[in-house]
Amino acid sequence: MNGLFSPYFQKQLKIAFEIIDNYSFNEPFHIHLKKKFQQNKNWGSKDRKNYRNICYTILRNYPLLKDLDTENRIKTFQNIADGELKFKAFDELTPYIDPSIKLEVLNQSFNQIAPVFFVPYSKSQSFEILDLSKLNGYVGRLIDTDSFIFDGSSNLDPFVTEKLGYIQDFSSTAAIERISEYCNDAVVWDACCASGGKSLSVLKFSKPKRHYCSDIRPEIIKNLINRFRLSPYELPNTFVLDARNSMNQDVEFDNQKNLIIADLPCSGSGNWRRNPENRWTFNESTLVKYQELQRSIFSSLYSKLPIGGYLYYMTCSIFHAENQGNIKHLQAKHAGLKVEFQEYVGGEIDCKSTGIFSDYIFGCLVQKTQ
Repeated sequence: MNGLFSPYFQKQLKIAFEIIDNYSFNEPFHIHLKKKFQQNKNWGSKDRKNYRNICYTILRNYPLLKDLDTENRIKTFQNIADGELKFKAFDELTPYIDPSIKLEVLNQSFNQIAPVFFVPYSKSQSFEILDLSKLNGYVGRLIDTDSFIFDGSSNLDPFVTEKLGYIQDFSSTAAIERISEYCNDAVVWDACCASGGKSLSVLKFSKPKRHYCSDIRPEIIKNLINRFRLSPYELPNTFVLDARNSMNQDVEFDNQKNLIIADLPCSGSGNWRRNPENRWTFNESTLVKYQELQRSIFSSLYSKLPIGGYLYYMTCSIFHAENQGNIKHLQAKHAGLKVEFQEYVGGEIDCKSTGIFSDYIFGCLVQKTQ
């Protein structure tokens, strides 16, 4: 995008900056933006798309732009759009970031609009019925997780409503595939289930004996139920639960194989590119708050797990304190806690198109041995 912006685009750019200037960082930005769209019903779909793209570019490079006057904002934004200037959002956070994660890759992924990953329910659907490679926005295919990559503007809702597959980032799908052998013929409890993507992947890659899903948020359970109705799978046993509550009696464990999946509340630093405003509100006290919450939830769930069972500790964080640091703390606290493996999934994806990134997921599988 060389040369000066058109007058029309400069007008949109000024409006986008006004949207950002009126944002107080006290709610997710997409909610703030939705309110602006509702207040300006004369903006067409193309305008809304432009404003969304501009605003998120501003948010990803917020420190470079926030204190400039209008003229210098436009010039700086153009340098960003031309690729001549990018803010390295994670450089200042290196003391917190796990050293196994490449900082350069992390900064690159932050500046990319997240692609859409479509996971077909069966290979026969993906390879025989659907020719997804001919769709607009198609980027590539990942054989291992049987998923397809599309650019971030792609609308795959029609395929979801036709019960052909589901949307889930590659890293989440790969993390669940990693533990599929522990799910087969086991009691599986997805204890912080959110809207159910991980549990859909459990059923894609394995056949549990019994399957439970719980979350503290009733509306999230409703979303999970609706999502499962658009799948070929039987609805799991669902219930609302604060996972810190040690009195739960809803899960009937097995006398042989049991697995609890705990995708814990966290800083979300592994997917800040989706909500870059969270990068600029991060502070160490927030990290400590999440670390303590993760320990509380883990200890409660671990106390419910029968001896010999497994617990899969997950976060979408890249911070050592929420991941390996917490695991060390929990090992010291709980006798008989055996770590099977711990790893990060995500970052740059190995496919024919270079420069494609997924979110970061940390996963640690532990066994309760006594």
